[in-house]
Amino acid sequence: MELGLSNNIRFVGEIPRQRVYKVLGKSNVFVMPSSAEGFCVAAVEAMAAGLPVVVSDIPVFHEVVGEPGLFADPNDPTAFADAISDLLRDPERRRTLGQANRDRARNRFSLERTALEYYNIYKQVAETGGQ
Repeated sequence: MELGLSNNIRFVGEIPRQRVYKVLGKSNVFVMPSSAEGFCVAAVEAMAAGLPVVVSDIPVFHEVVGEPGLFADPNDPTAFADAISDLLRDPERRRTLGQANRDRARNRFSLERTALEYYNIYKQVAETGGQ
């Protein structure tokens, strides 16, 4: 079945670590149609790059991506396609969501904040003997 997408979508496969931000910088939308995820650093990297994100409607993405994200049923490819299409037709919405994502990534998942939270966890464990 020919969908006419070959000029608009590029499946790049695995990207070497040193090229991730270059690829994200050339992208319009980040999509993660997972049925299960851990923290999902890839989504935060896309957010930090200022991309709008379309992710599966699963609990971890609500925690990580939050309100600026667009959520779709991981078992419904049409829901993903609709969300992506809507974003591609609306550059202003892409820009607005991308900026909200960048702000969320920088405020909620900054290196400084992450380091401080790890420090506090280790300090608490050391003080309580792991109890």
